[in-house]
Amino acid sequence: MPQPIDYGAKLTGQAGAFDIGVLQVRTRDRGSVPGEDFTVMRSQHRFWRQSYVGALFTNRSDASAPDLPRASEASRGARQTAGVDFALATAQLLGKQVLEVSGFYLDTTKRPGSRGGAAFGARINMPNDPIYWHLAVREVQDGYDPAAGFVDRRGYRMIEPGMRYTVHTERGRYSQVSQAIFLRGKLQHDLQSRRADRNTAVRRAVDARRPAFERPRRVPPVTALRTAPARL
Repeated sequence: MPQPIDYGAKLTGQAGAFDIGVLQVRTRDRGSVPGEDFTVMRSQHRFWRQSYVGALFTNRSDASAPDLPRASEASRGARQTAGVDFALATAQLLGKQVLEVSGFYLDTTKRPGSRGGAAFGARINMPNDPIYWHLAVREVQDGYDPAAGFVDRRGYRMIEPGMRYTVHTERGRYSQVSQAIFLRGKLQHDLQSRRADRNTAVRRAVDARRPAFERPRRVPPVTALRTAPARL
């Protein structure tokens, strides 16, 4: 049920190599659903040319409860999320190769009866020609419960490798025909190491487009290198 908003405020900016963002919103009671306070704080420090390390904190609590000391936050229904993430990127590995490495760790107020409330993962990506490959790993514990976010599945570990090999069969001044082979896989277990899902795929594709020298690869700017707690 959509909640009416009493007020909200947002602050964003930069201080040297730091990007900072703060958001505060209070919603109003609606029927049997009480109003809540939402707080989000995000900061990241940019370094080198295309890399950063960042931190995140969120809080969600009952707005109608009295202002209680920190020891009584549980009685207000308060839930917090705190985490860190990083991205390291270069387009000059071995002279001209692109390398992207990223990772994250999030810890939440875990759900009652669960064993852990964290989610973490890492990814290595080398989007080069003719070989493009990546490897991602992730774990989401059974009590992971983000305070101001969403989660589509809990209680699993995942390994996801992938590779693409491209052969340029015809190359002209104004056109290029390429054939590529894609290999993708996903292995997923529950937290007791029982296999829950396994997928593998092999695909061949033919692509005709402008030549590669007219489409230079550019590593995304630091603001685009987000890690995936995405869709956790």
